[in-house]
Amino acid sequence: MSNREKKYKKWNKYKIGDVSFIETRKNYPHRKMFVDYVVKNFDSVIEIGPGEMLEYADVKELKPTINYTIVDVSSLFLENCIKKYSEVKVIQSPIEELELNDQFDIVYASSVLEHMKNIKKALNNMIKLANNFYFVMFKWNYEGDLKSTYIKRKKYWSSSFNIWMLLDHIKSIANIEECCLVKTDTGEKIDFEKYSVGLSGPHRTADYLVIQGKKI
Repeated sequence: MSNREKKYKKWNKYKIGDVSFIETRKNYPHRKMFVDYVVKNFDSVIEIGPGEMLEYADVKELKPTINYTIVDVSSLFLENCIKKYSEVKVIQSPIEELELNDQFDIVYASSVLEHMKNIKKALNNMIKLANNFYFVMFKWNYEGDLKSTYIKRKKYWSSSFNIWMLLDHIKSIANIEECCLVKTDTGEKIDFEKYSVGLSGPHRTADYLVIQGKKI
């Protein structure tokens, strides 16, 4: 077993089909929004942290010719992908270490930035991958800094970032075309800045933030 395999073996404790945080969120509207967006506009996708390939399954059904690549640190999720979808290209690497540029139409990451050790480097590397990006997040802070904390008990990094600093960093390297809160119960999209007026502390609802745009 390689050093990288040992480092990320902790993710392999999960069982495909039994990951509760995936199962309970598989029908959240931000997923369908992404699928519709890709099917209408793009021919190639690179997804960071694809989990159980829920988005790809829907994209493939609607657009069988899609060129899809995934990046993950977990052998469990990568091997599940290879078994179910042999046509998908797989890369095992932390996104902070990935060195690919301009090879895809769009990069997609859902619930990934919340677990990055180096948030800025991860963002920089993801935006280098494609002309377009589609990021989804479910937790953030309205104050504080861009920081990550290693959770010893769970053996992973948890990013607790100031959303305004995160958006400012994205704006320094890319153009944000849409930044909206997606209501998980109705699918309603709300302008994020209007929604956030007067709010402080951590985000504490199940609603998701979608940041969509293009590389400069």
